[in-house]
Order: sequence, then C-alpha cells, then structure tokens
Amino acid sequence: MQNKLAMKKLMIAAAFLLMHFFVSAETYLDAKIILNSGAELLGLASLPSDPGPTVLKFKENKNARFRYVYSDSIRTVIYYGKRTLEYDVRLVYETPSHKTIRQHFLLVRQRGFVTLYSYSGMDVIMGVGSLTNVFNGYWACYRDGEPAATMISGTEKKNKKGAFDGAASEYFKDDPPLVARINRGEYHWDDMDKIVEEYNSKKTMK
Repeated sequence: MQNKLAMKKLMIAAAFLLMHFFVSAETYLDAKIILNSGAELLGLASLPSDPGPTVLKFKENKNARFRYVYSDSIRTVIYYGKRTLEYDVRLVYETPSHKTIRQHFLLVRQRGFVTLYSYSGMDVIMGVGSLTNVFNGYWACYRDGEPAATMISGTEKKNKKGAFDGAASEYFKDDPPLVARINRGEYHWDDMDKIVEEYNSKKTMK
C-alpha cells in the first residue's frame, strides 16, 4: 500500500515537472482557434497555462510575431499534435448549489446531446503527450442551451460514492433507468464516458 502511494506521488511530481517544462518552453502547436464571433485563426498557438481564465499566444507561422488571444473571446481551440485535441471555453458550475461558477478550458471527451468534458492542469498541459491520464481532474457535462457546464465528479471525490451518485443522478434525472444503474453501483465516477454514451444513444433514437 505504501509503495503504491509513493509511486502515485512520484508520478504526480514527475507530471508537474514536465508541465513546468512545457510552460517554460512556450511550446507552440498547429492550431485552429474559433472565436465567439465565428472568426477562425489558423496558425500556431501556445497551450493554456491553466484550465481557468488565461491567454493564449498565437502567430500565423513560426516566423511571425505572436499576439495574445484572451479566453473570453474563444469558443473552441483545436490542437493538431500527435493526436487532435479539442477544447471548449465554458463556464462551469463547480458546486451542486450552482453558487460557484468559473470559466475553464474544457477538454472534449465526446460530443452529443450531452457533451462530456474533463478539465485539470494536467489535461491542458499534458494532453498532447503520453501522460494525459496521470491526473484525470474533473468531469463536466453540458447540454446546448444551458448557462454553464455542470461538474459531475473529480479525482479527489472518487471514494465519495454519495457525491458522485448525487451529482450524476441529478444531471441525468430525465433517464430513470440510467439513474437506477448509477445508484445500484453499476456505474462509477470513472465510467462517465459510458454513462454519457448510453444517455446520448437514447436521445439519438428519439
């Protein structure tokens, strides 16, 4: 048990060191930035330095001067690296009461009637490499027309079954059979991909 805990701490420490390397190196990736106005910027963009409100550095090509693009003006950023990664900039309800709301760069896991996101420092910084899943951070869900995405669960809550069951059951309450499966323990905090896929498949059939 102690060896596993020590290894986990070592992996997280290594991830943060690599995160610092990427930020300090000001890595630019081929990217498309879609603005709230609908305009598109094609060229090279830096990675977000934080999942929350931040600025990106953008330039048309490697020889051009960079300019800042603020998160408030961004709808979506698509990075073309070893794998294509897509981020939406949205507000997120971070508490069940919806009293705490923050803007985040959200990694798109799957789109559909409900779009599933994850977000964390590791997702944003390490998403282009091989350590994407070292730290999973938080899950969030969004339906078109909602004022903000809703945080469903987070890594630090994985052992708090009640917190996950409560948040997931409330968000998917219009699908009683799915909620029943969640409350029976058939789905857990790290099964969000499967939960959203099942939910969306029923919406598509209607």
